Amino acid sequence: MKGFFFNSPTPRKPGGTKGSRAPREPKAPRTYGAAQVPALPVCSSCRLFEGCKSPKIPVTGGGARKILFVAEAPGETEDADGLHLVGRSGQVLEERLKGIGIDLDRDCWTIASVNCRPPGGRTPTMKEVDWCRPSVVNAIKAYRPK
Repeated sequence: MKGFFFNSPTPRKPGGTKGSRAPREPKAPRTYGAAQVPALPVCSSCRLFEGCKSPKIPVTGGGARKILFVAEAPGETEDADGLHLVGRSGQVLEERLKGIGIDLDRDCWTIASVNCRPPGGRTPTMKEVDWCRPSVVNAIKAYRPK
């Protein structure tokens, strides 16, 4: 299966399968055991970080249930708050999760396919996603979500 994070087919391992939040200060990346996800992605020629208020947003959330959500890109609210999934989409996700007993902030980690807001909130290009892919892959390796 060719995946979003890997350009080549990757075999699957057998088994396993908000409401309104007040703006908060950006959180520092958390350390879980010996693994720590780098706070900054490997930035190069995409230069998205130059046009945002909160460049290079790190992984956020408590991760108590080891769930990782990967959003598309920070929107205006995420850029202003320095947190992933706090805008309208995050509010919808938070409400849906609350209905099944999952708290987005406490139980999950969040990251985006690109960690800086594209100009005007446009969809990130595949080239921009490629620049941030190491950050997402590092998060998956370090946090080992279920």
